[in-house]
Amino acid sequence: MSATTAGRLRFIDSGRRISTGLAIAAVVFGSVVTVPTFTVVVLVATIGSLWELARMTARKGEPLVFPVGALAIGTYVILAALGKQHAYEKTVLAATVLGSLAFSLIGDRQNYISRSAYTLFGVLYIGWLGSYFLALRNLPHVGMGFTFAAIVVIAFTDIFAMVVGTMLGKTPLTSISPNKTWEGGDRWVRRERRDRERDGRDSGARYLVVRRCDRRCDYECRGASGRYRRIRAQAR
Repeated sequence: MSATTAGRLRFIDSGRRISTGLAIAAVVFGSVVTVPTFTVVVLVATIGSLWELARMTARKGEPLVFPVGALAIGTYVILAALGKQHAYEKTVLAATVLGSLAFSLIGDRQNYISRSAYTLFGVLYIGWLGSYFLALRNLPHVGMGFTFAAIVVIAFTDIFAMVVGTMLGKTPLTSISPNKTWEGGDRWVRRERRDRERDGRDSGARYLVVRRCDRRCDYECRGASGRYRRIRAQAR
């Protein structure tokens, strides 16, 4: 295969991924309008991500216990939608550990500790963290806007890393996921650092504005109080 053909195929693959990502983004944005629809989307996304992680761990010969992980993730997401995640998250975590160990011991009993560890990792990394999208959505008055902003930031960061990794990436990050490269991860880290520095400057500017307003208000209030005392003294 010539270099020109390889470059054309890579460009077509990138375009297909971006188009798919935009279609998924449209569905996700539409679901944020109501909590029930967003709950369904988060459930599908988290359980689908766990399935992908299960396939990756199976390549290493130590597959996670998918039924236990899927049940735990579903429980986390539903509890977050109902606003009761913090009341039962320790119980769900303990049940995940015990359930994954019990399922891992069925059969040949090989690698049951690592399988349980992978299951717990998947539940925490995908389900527990993912459920906080619903916690964010449930915030009164600002939940929808904050959720939109979080999705946009994550999506553009991921797309930026994918595009840079596809165009410039040469060193695979891991054999499990060869499409991810060190170059794409480096651009992702740099973009995150630049966004945090910008947010820090914005926060500092807002703090100075607020402090100046507070000082001005305090000065004017003290001046008005002094004038009021002088008027009362003259009236007496």
